[in-house]
Amino acid sequence: MRAILRGSRVWAGQRHEVLSLPATEPQFWRWAGKHRQSNKNLGVDAYRIPIELRQLLEDCRYWIDNSTYESDEIAVRFHHRLVRIHPYPSGNGRQARLATDLLLVDLGRKPFSWGRVNLVDASKTRTQYFAALRAASLAPRIPIGI
Repeated sequence: MRAILRGSRVWAGQRHEVLSLPATEPQFWRWAGKHRQSNKNLGVDAYRIPIELRQLLEDCRYWIDNSTYESDEIAVRFHHRLVRIHPYPSGNGRQARLATDLLLVDLGRKPFSWGRVNLVDASKTRTQYFAALRAASLAPRIPIGI
């Protein structure tokens, strides 16, 4: 994760491919790892994705270097902002949870449990997860508990 915070290709805001897929993969996977190119009802405008990702990483680096917040709050803020940016056509929640867990491990913490259930399938925990994200977008302080 330190590479991510140091501006690696993955997060420096450059076009990149996170996954290298063989030519035999189905066509619907061709977008994997590429920033979305159109605006959606979620996320920042497509042209702002690289700018917002760079700003998120600079903020996160500052929070860590200056002990601005506790590790868990840094991770929650990182996750919330990454979901809000919504850089990919699909899989943004999964990607944000994975990146957050990698950040936590790099900070010497255990990954979050994320409710210990599959957040992809409809469930009470998934509903609470989305409610917490919505509340965080409206509140001046991010609610930590899900």
